[in-house]
Amino acid sequence: MKFLDAVKLAEMNTHLIGKLTSGGRIDEIIIYPTDPIKYQEFVQEYKATLDPQYSIVEFINCDLQVGLVIDKFLIEENDILYFSELSFFETELGAILESI
Repeated sequence: MKFLDAVKLAEMNTHLIGKLTSGGRIDEIIIYPTDPIKYQEFVQEYKATLDPQYSIVEFINCDLQVGLVIDKFLIEENDILYFSELSFFETELGAILESI
């Protein structure tokens, strides 16, 4: 999806932040590139800065997806980024999947 659509979708799902899932606590909503190579570049930048807005800047013209960061503390403690696509939480937590 395009950047502005991803931003709208992320904003419509801020109610998910802080909710508990079977995998842990949702700490953040991120927008990331779908291309595997660009995704890896995004992940490296995100793990280094822990700033999703800064990390996505160079990818705003790419195809994007919205995801949920689970237990963000694991990045600093163990260098592990655990996140899931937003669509996995439609039934469990009432994620909104259609952008405006």
